[in-house]
Amino acid sequence: MSPTALPKRAVIALPSQRIAIEGGMYEGHDSGLFIIEAQHPFNVLKAAGYEVAFSSENGEWYPDWVSEQAQFLSGADLAAYNDLSSPFRKALAAIRPASELKSADYAIFFAAAGHAALLDFPTATNLHQLATEIYAHGGVVAAVCQGGCILGGITDADGKSLITGHEVTGFTEIGEHQMGVFDTLRSWNKPTVRDLAQQLGGTYVAPAGPWEVLVIPQGRLVTGANPQSAGAAAEAAIKALHA
Repeated sequence: MSPTALPKRAVIALPSQRIAIEGGMYEGHDSGLFIIEAQHPFNVLKAAGYEVAFSSENGEWYPDWVSEQAQFLSGADLAAYNDLSSPFRKALAAIRPASELKSADYAIFFAAAGHAALLDFPTATNLHQLATEIYAHGGVVAAVCQGGCILGGITDADGKSLITGHEVTGFTEIGEHQMGVFDTLRSWNKPTVRDLAQQLGGTYVAPAGPWEVLVIPQGRLVTGANPQSAGAAAEAAIKALHA
């Protein structure tokens, strides 16, 4: 299907789980959705004229506590997040389970994350199916930070993971150490983007620094390295759709 025939709609996938992380930056608070990983793509897509919906595997979402702190959420982003009548918060409030969405309604699938995505996305079969079908009809699949862990379940026409044969990026181990969560995440025994690249025949590319913007477009697959890359990844997804 040509890009002009695709609906000008995007779906942003969110983790539906939350989990308390002891120590590090979390201090026992929950990891869930890293707010700007959804907010910045939402803003970019809306500004480009897209209708944007939020979805998760079960229709729920929870905020990541660290992502709500001033280091990551401030200014206009904070104001829009705190305003329950803002377009962003209204769209979040209307989140739906992936099983209720039709892939034909969307041209872009964008996976936002937070560390909790490592527990949720690998087994989110309805999100996998939604993204696989969007890709099959000519749409774009994008993911940022830990959101790339969903790519193991999203496949091409040959049944291979979209990671296979492609370069991908995602949150770095250095970043996990800086946040004080490396050991905790490894205790979950869930694959990161880097792990999946090694397992599935892809190539993991790290940013120059854990918080520096890096976006890697590979045809209709786009990945971003960290929260700071979320907006740029959405811009690249729009560009990839019309390449």
